[in-house]
Amino acid sequence: MKLSKLRTLFSTVSLLYIFLGAIGYSKDDPTYPFKVGEHLQYDVRFGRIQVFVLDFTLLEKVKIDGLDAYHILAELKGSNWYRITFRYSIQDTFHTYVDAKTLLPIKAESFIREGNASLHVIVNFDQKNGRATMVLQESGKPATERRLRLSPNTYDWISLAYYVRTQELKDRVKVNVFDGISKSMTFEVPVRPAETIDVRGMGRYKAKSVMQKVGRWFDLTSWISEDPNRLVVKTALDALRLGRLKVNLIAWLREANI
Repeated sequence: MKLSKLRTLFSTVSLLYIFLGAIGYSKDDPTYPFKVGEHLQYDVRFGRIQVFVLDFTLLEKVKIDGLDAYHILAELKGSNWYRITFRYSIQDTFHTYVDAKTLLPIKAESFIREGNASLHVIVNFDQKNGRATMVLQESGKPATERRLRLSPNTYDWISLAYYVRTQELKDRVKVNVFDGISKSMTFEVPVRPAETIDVRGMGRYKAKSVMQKVGRWFDLTSWISEDPNRLVVKTALDALRLGRLKVNLIAWLREANI
C-alpha cells in the first residue's frame, strides 16, 4: 500500500472513531460509568459484509507526567473478507493516556500496520498551552517531528469516546477534536430524541442520536444509550450513492480479565 493511501486511511478511520463517542454532553456527573477492565467490541460492516472488528479496553490506571491517568487501548483488525479481497491484512493498535479527572488526552501512541506498510505515531498533548508534539515514523523512513497548535480542551477520538459517557446529553454543544494528523476540529451537532435500538445478543436499548455532516457526501450518526452505562450502541456512516458503513456494539464486559 502506498504511503498516501495509508495516511488517508489513518485520517478516515480516526474521523470515523471520533463519532463512536458521539458529541453533545455537558459535564456535571462526577461518577464514571466505566471502570478498569471494561471491554467493548464493535462489528464494522458495509452492507452485510464484515470489514473490521474494533475493540476498546480500559487497561489500567497509571501515573504519567505526574498525573493519574487511564490507559485505554483500541484495536482495529481487518476481517477475513478484507484480507482475501485486498490481499493484505490490517492490525492497528491505538494507546491513549487520559487525565483521570478531565479525561483529556495526555499522550497518544498509534501503531498502524497495513500489509507491508507501517506508521508509528506518538502525540504528546500540552493542554494548558494549547499545543502538541507529534513524532511520525513511517516504514523505511527516518522519524519526523511536528509541533502543532490546538484549541483548548482538545480530545482525541479515544478520549472523546470515554468523556461523553460521563456527561448528560444536551440539545446542542460544541467540542474540539484532534483529527489525528495536524489540527483541531470543532464540531457542533444537534441531539435527536430517543429511539429503541436492537443490539444483537444484548437486548434493546433506548438511545438518543447525534448526526454530523462530513463534507458534501457523508452523514455520520451515533446512538448513545440512556441507561447508566451510556454505551455507544451503534454508529452509521452514510455515503451518497455508495451505501452505509455500520458500526454495531456486539459485546460488552464491565470487568474483563486483562
